[in-house]
Amino acid sequence: MPEHRLPARAVLASYLQGAPAIVGLVGVGVIALTNAQFWLGRWGVFLIGALLLARLLQPVFTVATLRYDLSDSGIRVVRGLLNRRSTSVSWAQVAVRERAQPWAYRMLHLDVLTLRVGGEVTADGVIELEGIEPAIAAEIVELAAQSHPRHEASPESVAEVPAPVVHDALGENVGSDTIYRATTGQLLVSGLVQGQVVVIGTGAVLAALDVVQQFGGWSDATLLQNLPLVTTLAAAGIIVLGMLLAVVRFHGFEVVRDGDRLVLSYGLVETHHRVVDAASIVGVRAHRNALEMLIDHVRIRLLSQGAIGSGAANAILPALPRTIAASVLEATNGALPAPTLVYRSGRRVLLPAAVALLFTVGVSVGAGLLVSWLWAPPLFVALIAAGASALLVIGVLSLVTRRLSAQHPHLCAREQHLFERTDLVRTAEVHLLSVVSVARVRARGVRVAYFAGMPRSIRAVTRNHELLTDVRTTLGEAAAPLAASRVRARVRTHREVATR
Repeated sequence: MPEHRLPARAVLASYLQGAPAIVGLVGVGVIALTNAQFWLGRWGVFLIGALLLARLLQPVFTVATLRYDLSDSGIRVVRGLLNRRSTSVSWAQVAVRERAQPWAYRMLHLDVLTLRVGGEVTADGVIELEGIEPAIAAEIVELAAQSHPRHEASPESVAEVPAPVVHDALGENVGSDTIYRATTGQLLVSGLVQGQVVVIGTGAVLAALDVVQQFGGWSDATLLQNLPLVTTLAAAGIIVLGMLLAVVRFHGFEVVRDGDRLVLSYGLVETHHRVVDAASIVGVRAHRNALEMLIDHVRIRLLSQGAIGSGAANAILPALPRTIAASVLEATNGALPAPTLVYRSGRRVLLPAAVALLFTVGVSVGAGLLVSWLWAPPLFVALIAAGASALLVIGVLSLVTRRLSAQHPHLCAREQHLFERTDLVRTAEVHLLSVVSVARVRARGVRVAYFAGMPRSIRAVTRNHELLTDVRTTLGEAAAPLAASRVRARVRTHREVATR
């Protein structure tokens, strides 16, 4: 196939997408040059100019120097001018394929295509083409889909997994390929129960309070005098902003089954279209907190071989109704069985979670009061002591309640306290079992290391020595087919060399 280049309008799309950063740098430079009170010195102005120049030249340099070739076997990308760097990837090694359309690229009818290679954690394992033509992006996704090895479900998994059920937001059938389609109301609930309101909304509320304090004439004393009102408005703002931003992020969330692949589509301002092959899924994490237990929702994360970083390519789904989460896992054609918590109502474990929450809060408040009584430190020191004690209690509860089990071809780790979580990993992906013992103490610390785009591990404490034997046996059973395949590969290579 002929050599391809990014279109020239990709430069304009990059400028539009990065407009806030460009405008910010220009604004800071203008203020520094025109207002002596904010003068940053010659080196400060030089640094701002250098950053602005780099931001303006980077898209031009990328579009001018990037080339890529497509073939039936793979893709080859060449970057750079003086230092040319070439990356070649076989279609069969592409674990995750994602097409995104940020608002600026959507205006100019362009895509951002990301290909992630399974088993590679460096930058070479990610090929990102920003500003590619949608038709070429669709062609690349199709070539990778056709060349990817088909996944055969194991007999053990198939025997445990019931037939998939297809739902929309109301639980009605919407077609043989669509597993789930979320409504705006469900996304609002999802953003509330999974804690995104705290993460996303807190920053916005603090910024708003700072603006009010700076330009509204409110001093610290005024804020303290109106503390109940400020607290109420801040809590309401966190909830509203967090829920709205969660809806914007996952707008139009849809899960579609395409053969042995899952296709995830979502996003309002920046749309995402992600394809994950069942064969690339090495593990699954199911999680629910107390609120999710109450409304019977579950969060699931599909761990993929192409997941570079802590979650960049993992299929992180919003909180879903429990039956829908089971259907999503069942649609992987037995790549992994659904964790047991997906088939168990969350309300059954709500009482232990409430007890653990009350215990944690009691210890945290007691630690803060004890520190204040003994040393009379500033308020923030007592708050730090309370927070540290809460984290310590949660860590201890995690170690005490975590249970590890092994049943070929999977390893499973479960824990239940403030929240309930299950990690399920393919045994074939485990590459290390570490056991730590202290003197004559019967308890053993166990660490199981595996690979899902980056090194990950499961830690647990157990007194069951038979479990350790079962884990070693399971790892041995998983390693035997892998060793046999490597022997066959070496024999085939020797034969090819001998016939030359």
